[in-house]
Amino acid sequence: MSVDGHKEAVEAASRGTSSPKPDVASTAIDVPAKGSEDSAKAVSAGGKVVISRCEWWATTTAFFFLGMSSLFAWNNVLYLLPYMTEQFLDGWDAGNSLLGVFQVGNLAVQVFLMFAGSLKEIWLHLGLFLGSVMCGVLGPCVIYGPLNTRIALLHALCLVLGSGSGLVQGSGFSYGAVMPVNQVGVYSAGQGFGAIFSVVLVGILSYTAVDITVREDVATLVNATAAVSAAVGLVCILLMALSIRQPGARLAVSQARAESSPEKVARSSSGCTELQEVASVAAAAAAAPAEKRRPLCTVLRHSGVPIACVFALFFVTCNLFPRVGPLQWATEGAPKNHLVWLLGVFPFGDTLGKSLCAYAEQGRFLKGLILFSPRLLPWLTALRFALYAPFFLSKHLAGSAVFNAFWFQLFEMVLLSVSHGWFATLAFIYSVDAVPNVADKKHVGPVAIVSLILGIMSGLYFALLYK
Repeated sequence: MSVDGHKEAVEAASRGTSSPKPDVASTAIDVPAKGSEDSAKAVSAGGKVVISRCEWWATTTAFFFLGMSSLFAWNNVLYLLPYMTEQFLDGWDAGNSLLGVFQVGNLAVQVFLMFAGSLKEIWLHLGLFLGSVMCGVLGPCVIYGPLNTRIALLHALCLVLGSGSGLVQGSGFSYGAVMPVNQVGVYSAGQGFGAIFSVVLVGILSYTAVDITVREDVATLVNATAAVSAAVGLVCILLMALSIRQPGARLAVSQARAESSPEKVARSSSGCTELQEVASVAAAAAAAPAEKRRPLCTVLRHSGVPIACVFALFFVTCNLFPRVGPLQWATEGAPKNHLVWLLGVFPFGDTLGKSLCAYAEQGRFLKGLILFSPRLLPWLTALRFALYAPFFLSKHLAGSAVFNAFWFQLFEMVLLSVSHGWFATLAFIYSVDAVPNVADKKHVGPVAIVSLILGIMSGLYFALLYK
């Protein structure tokens, strides 16, 4: 990326929206209070599109819940696996097998979206609908029938769940990137909070309402969590249908789809869900024939570095967690149920890292520190490989007052999870901001998600070498 590209990315991240080049017709976004002087100045101050604060809140809320829903069903299945394995699968170790099938479906969908286009509303609704349906049939698939049939059905279910999640992630990321105010950080934070909600939901039900040693109670646990997951997916369908039909969102999506310069538009507002002001600057028509565009090459040329960082970040995380730490750690002086703490702290730390980016994007606090320069991202990503040293020392040492101490291992998990959520969110944001043409931003999502999935799969399967 050029020096100018770095400056544009930093400025875009600080505003929470992309920074287009001067010679390209574009629409900048501001969110002043309704009726403020900023609204009157927007048109004359450089062709800004000003959306109402009500519309901004509606869009932000919808993308937060979309992030939750994108992985909510799968998170619940993961946390239910120990109970399902013991009560319904005769102790069969389902973890790596089911995760692999899920990622196969996810990866296949991302490749499909790269060619079919991800900025289509049908993909969002189809992915959410598939997730809700699969959650609805989870209980019968796991509880009833011969063992081999249940195992086969569970694999098929996870394949479809992975495909639905891939549709939501690829399309949702693309929609978030082209919204009037960049929603990538909010979407990512929603994913983190979805993981936390899954932990809390399954944990509360497991230790209060049901007895996990009783088969019938585990069946109730499976059905209850599956019902909640399905309900969240259906609610999210309604929220997204309303959100992307807001005037500002419609304009942003139409601009992303159109490769020609938009014409000047003006519309007066009559309610909190309408545009307050719309104005855009028309670009001069080019005399030379238009060059054939290759969106994938454009994305890789401008966003190759942050997308590579996405791969490296997820590789390190999935290569160390959970196989090396905490499952293979030697822990001394550990409290009761210490694995619950060491495993459960990850979604909390991950969400904290993601939330820092989401708040900083809106100009809350410490913006310059949290949204550091894109030039630093590759170096800080490489620095995370230093986590291998303490993780493996905690694995191989015995009797160490430091590396085998529970509180030090808890600190290791916090460091891994917070840095993962923080840096990965910035990598996604910078990958979007690095692409100057708004029409090409919709292609960033599938490419970034493919990089993410490859990082997860390679990290998990390389971890099988650690005995």
